[in-house]
Amino acid sequence: MPQTILGLLESSNFWPLRLQFARNLIHRMDPNGVDHCTQTFYTRELLEQHQTTECSFRTLTCTHPGCGRCFAARSAENHDNVCEFKQLPCRLGCHETVARKSMETHCRSYCVMRLIPCPFREIGCLEETPQCRLGDHLQDFVNEHLVLVMKALLAQKKETTHLHT
Repeated sequence: MPQTILGLLESSNFWPLRLQFARNLIHRMDPNGVDHCTQTFYTRELLEQHQTTECSFRTLTCTHPGCGRCFAARSAENHDNVCEFKQLPCRLGCHETVARKSMETHCRSYCVMRLIPCPFREIGCLEETPQCRLGDHLQDFVNEHLVLVMKALLAQKKETTHLHT
């Protein structure tokens, strides 16, 4: 009965030679252990524990919804600091959490704390107020807005009168 290639490889010394070749290659390319783990273990259990929970070179996957990038555990903090999918509190303070990549759009277009001009800007009120507090501004400055409206009406009446004469 003919043996499979895998069977031949397993019955020969191929796998130990392959492992030794890989180790030699890694040590030659990275002699100071900067980009690979150099620790050795005497039991398989200790090795597995190290590989799954302790090794700074173990592969992690980003947990921020939508990301899924893989990186070495030692790079987790760096990735977290730039991950565009990380949920952050709104920088304007609206108490919403927003993905880093959506923060600019949120603050510019949707945030209730974004500054908007007073609706009476065209006639002289130069105040800007958070969108969620516009009602307070309008209530607090009713008299000032009425004065502005009155001045605008008088100016318009004067211009209309001037055009008819």
